[in-house]
Amino acid sequence: MNLLLYLCSENANIEIMTPTIDTYRLTSLEEPSDAILSQLMREAAEEAKRSNDEATTRFFEQMRQDARKIPATW
Repeated sequence: MNLLLYLCSENANIEIMTPTIDTYRLTSLEEPSDAILSQLMREAAEEAKRSNDEATTRFFEQMRQDARKIPATW
């Protein structure tokens, strides 16, 4: 696992930071750790489920509105 190194300008100490989900950027240069990849996949799945639930709700609401209009046209 690659570690992110940076210098603190105030006291010139070298600190080592392990990439976290907040600091990791998916690039082709380094692979994510299993923990970060797992969290990325979990968040993507949660977003997909939320988006799907919203689309389903909108679809059925539109179906109900269309069904209410049908008797008016007959």
